[in-house]
Amino acid sequence: MATGFYGIYAEGTGNKITNSGTATGGQYGILAAGSDNTITNSGTVKGDEGIFAEGDGNTITNSGSATGFEGISTSGDDITITNSGTATGLPGSYSNGIYTGGNNNKITNSGTATG
Repeated sequence: MATGFYGIYAEGTGNKITNSGTATGGQYGILAAGSDNTITNSGTVKGDEGIFAEGDGNTITNSGSATGFEGISTSGDDITITNSGTATGLPGSYSNGIYTGGNNNKITNSGTATG
């Protein structure tokens, strides 16, 4: 189990994060800051932001659960999000199961996204 301000945090380019356990952060369950990072979650992620990727070309695959004010959230261009699990946005000033800001982003959801 990873806990703290960041459950799991990677900064830079080309990082690969795989979580099959529990990642809980006071702010971010999982944060990737940089471009061309890959996050794969089949476990449980919780934080003010469940899974957050900041930068261009990032890829998120969630088959587990991601919970926060935004379950899965990104900022940047050319982002790919695939959700076959559960992405839950908690009630608050903003509440999105899945959110992406930027251009040329792709979301594929075959799971549950609730805001």
